Amino acid sequence: MEGTIADVQEWLDNRQIDVGLLIPSDETTDSFPLYREGIYAVMREDHPLMEKNVISPEDLREEPMLLWKAGYEPPVLKWFESAGVTPQVEYILYNFRTSLQMILAGEGLAVMSELSLLNLPQGISLKRLSPEAYRDIHIATGPEKECTIAVKTFIEAAQTLFPFQTDRKPLIDVYT
Repeated sequence: MEGTIADVQEWLDNRQIDVGLLIPSDETTDSFPLYREGIYAVMREDHPLMEKNVISPEDLREEPMLLWKAGYEPPVLKWFESAGVTPQVEYILYNFRTSLQMILAGEGLAVMSELSLLNLPQGISLKRLSPEAYRDIHIATGPEKECTIAVKTFIEAAQTLFPFQTDRKPLIDVYT
């Protein structure tokens, strides 16, 4: 099943699923960190900001922004808020591929996570952020005391096979 972060949390709460992947929020309980991914500025390769080595929230203050929702936006908004900048959100989208096509069409810029950026269309480029930003993906379950042996074994295997790393090498190369 695929859904928004709120959907996954609801399915866990209602016991429709035993395990889900989500971006934790203040309401998230019984979750375990699985993966940390970087967040990058995404723009057309002919955008004037491509001349900068890194992009700050202040650089994007006046830029039309595309915001990818479905529960994935909290780390992006937190990055802007940490600098006291309110992004000029022009479009709210629910599909990262749509975001990439709109960036290519010149409709705005975005700040997106690296797993969404592994196969970029030609004409789109990435820039590192300053300060650096990331999002953590967690494995979430229902209440731990109610988990089955199978769920507990799955969590243990996932944590053994994919130990959480805060200092891993990014999956994508971003040249400055």
